[in-house]
Amino acid sequence: MTAAKTVEMLSGDRGCRWAIRALQFGGNNRTACPFLAYMTFLLHKFRFLLTGVLMAMALPWQAVLASDDECIPSPEDGIFCGDNTGGIHTLKVGYKFYGDSSMDWVDHGFRDPETASGTYHIISLFGGATLNVYARGYFQGAIEGDGGIRLTGGTVHITGNGVRLGASDFISEYSYTGGFDIAGGTVSADNEGVFGTGPLTLSGGQLNTDYRYQGTSIRGFLVTGEGSRIKNDSLLSIRSEITGSGSFAKAGAGNLRLTQENSFTGELIAEQGNVVIEHENALAQATFTANGGTAIFGSEITVLTFGAFSGASDIALSNSEGQSVTLTVGGEDKSTSYSGAFTGSGGFIKEGSGAFSLSGASSHSGNTIVRGGILKTDAAGALSEASAVFLNGGATIDLNGHDQTVGDLDSYNSRSGQFESGVLKLGGATLTNLNRVTNIWAGSIEGTGEVVKKGAASMNWYAANTFTGRLAAEEGTIKAMAVDVFSPNAAIKVLSGAAVNLNNFDQTIAGLEGEGTVLMGSASLKIASVGSHTFSGQISGEGSLTQDGDGSQTLNASNTYSGGTYVWRGSLVAGHAGAFGTGAVEVDGGTLNLAGYGIGNTIILKSGTLSGATNYSGTHKVSGLANYSGTIGGNVDVESGGAVNTTGATFSGTVMVKSGAAVRGTGDVADLIVKSGGVLAPGNSPGMLSAGTAAWAGGSVFEWELADASAAAGIGYDTVSVSGVLTLSATDADPFTIRVLTLGADLQAGQAAGLEEPFARYVFTLASVAGGIEGFDPMAFFVDTTGFLNEFDPRSSWSVELDGTNLNLVYTAVPEPGAVFLVAAGLLAVVVFRRGVRKDKSA
Repeated sequence: MTAAKTVEMLSGDRGCRWAIRALQFGGNNRTACPFLAYMTFLLHKFRFLLTGVLMAMALPWQAVLASDDECIPSPEDGIFCGDNTGGIHTLKVGYKFYGDSSMDWVDHGFRDPETASGTYHIISLFGGATLNVYARGYFQGAIEGDGGIRLTGGTVHITGNGVRLGASDFISEYSYTGGFDIAGGTVSADNEGVFGTGPLTLSGGQLNTDYRYQGTSIRGFLVTGEGSRIKNDSLLSIRSEITGSGSFAKAGAGNLRLTQENSFTGELIAEQGNVVIEHENALAQATFTANGGTAIFGSEITVLTFGAFSGASDIALSNSEGQSVTLTVGGEDKSTSYSGAFTGSGGFIKEGSGAFSLSGASSHSGNTIVRGGILKTDAAGALSEASAVFLNGGATIDLNGHDQTVGDLDSYNSRSGQFESGVLKLGGATLTNLNRVTNIWAGSIEGTGEVVKKGAASMNWYAANTFTGRLAAEEGTIKAMAVDVFSPNAAIKVLSGAAVNLNNFDQTIAGLEGEGTVLMGSASLKIASVGSHTFSGQISGEGSLTQDGDGSQTLNASNTYSGGTYVWRGSLVAGHAGAFGTGAVEVDGGTLNLAGYGIGNTIILKSGTLSGATNYSGTHKVSGLANYSGTIGGNVDVESGGAVNTTGATFSGTVMVKSGAAVRGTGDVADLIVKSGGVLAPGNSPGMLSAGTAAWAGGSVFEWELADASAAAGIGYDTVSVSGVLTLSATDADPFTIRVLTLGADLQAGQAAGLEEPFARYVFTLASVAGGIEGFDPMAFFVDTTGFLNEFDPRSSWSVELDGTNLNLVYTAVPEPGAVFLVAAGLLAVVVFRRGVRKDKSA
């Protein structure tokens, strides 16, 4: 035929051959063309009018096109042109390989199964044309032009007729430059050359490869979509730059080689096989996830970077030559988790502001460096005990309650050359530091838990820590390099053979335990104890020890520190006669419990309680309020401002009350000396104080409390019982003062009971002295009644008299006339006072 022909309907299952000048398919017919055979076109021009529903012929089919110099592709008009010049059959596509949005030229795929050897069927894509493939098919031929291919669904298998040269090189006839976009479905390619020389894009589909790819012809690798996959059972190398921000998974048993530095910022998920990394920045901005597959490192790799890292597969931090590899993760500030294990001789570095959580049992021997964000453990043993951990400033390690053992714990920043302060959170965990070399710790440990130091090397502490729990030195030395670097909330336990060296820096801790050594230097060790702690090791140096917590601290060994011992709160207990070193012990609150040991230290009691001092052999110096109970050995000097408050205590030595001091309460004193200016206040409102011997000097004061005149001495009013001799050294010029204080029913200042009789004479025993009273002078007493709050008649009087071995205080409410005569006649040795003023004297 020479005229143009139009075919509106084509069907059947036999091949047909057209030898016409022009052939037009289409029109407005919406009926599909179920042509099941193949067609051979020997024509100059053919046209598909795509205004109707035109479906490509079912497989197999082929188009053999005659040459035509007049055919001009016009996609807008639905015109596609063919050419068979030189025996190469070409379908030229001007813009698209399909019509409008509702009509696909390729609907069931395409196939050329009968090509003779050495003959190539070519699809030419010019003008930036895109071949959109939707369904299924098989193509064996060649593609040329500056257009590209896009797969959006189904399964397509493409094989080239190139000649394979050697084990890894191919010559193929796929010269199109517009790229290959796998947006959906699956592409199976037998030759890397089928992707042309343009970029390969993964935007949602899957690439299957069964052959060894070297990636030499691909000019770019772009990942734009989510959920793309590469499945290769043989080697697949990507030698061009990977770009984009999408994600793709690697499946199949073959290796995926990454040989270039890439700007890819998405995610590569290794589900099967190995990702072989041969450039340190191949995934420097990307997330690598090892879920089933893993990463291995080329022979040139000793350092590399993942923008982020996650997954569950183990990673060996060694390259193919067995050299150590340092892996840096987290630079993209993402928070990820990893449940696999790091193995091998290398280490890893955590950077960026995100969190990196570990839960696998790592065993790598290289360093673990935390430079930024949070390194968090979600299982015990997640940190390798063969690895040294370096925590830099601004970064955090959160153990999250999971016990960890590390090779070393240090704060050195290899980039800045400085030791920096990061934060380590225990969260209830125990951190064990094997301390294989000298460690410099400048960080801060927080939370609740325990830090255990092992190893013979020293762990040097430079910054303040606040954790609550225990710091245990099981081996080697824990050394302070600044003031208050040990946590005031943690007890220190020092095992035998280990040491804590304060290094002349004052420290506060929550308790001291163990059997090791504490080296003070000139430092002060303050124990802010909570609970009960016992230390059986030795404390040495020129420093001092202070108990300043509500708990109890016991020292069981003989210590040699010489700077003194201070008790401010809680209880400090002796477990040895030499427990408190060689200096004085000062108590200013709390309790000093000598526990029956023959302590020889001078004890200064400013306030607080001394107990268990039965065998004490030194001198107590009291300069504040000191409470005593039990049996107290040694002598007690009550200095100015001091007050001994005894509740039934027994003093085996001398209690000397100096000017401005006082002794109060009940108990038994072997030798009671009240110096001028001292105050004697027996009883506990009221009560009795006993003494073996006593000496009261002029200028001293007897604070005498009266609650009930009808009750006995020691019950209704204060009294002193002396089993030996009472020596009085007062004079008329320097009298002994008796200060009368009446108490009401509530034992507070008020009116005393039993003084209701208007003309009665009341005799009160100030002191009963079995050994006699020496130095009595009737003129040497002064009765101060300013504290007498009962009604006071101007005619009443107070007097002091000696009655055998009793020293009595006498109150006469209203004196009878005869009493005045008796006084004048000298029948009674008595001194009479009225309202604190001496009135009369009788020999």
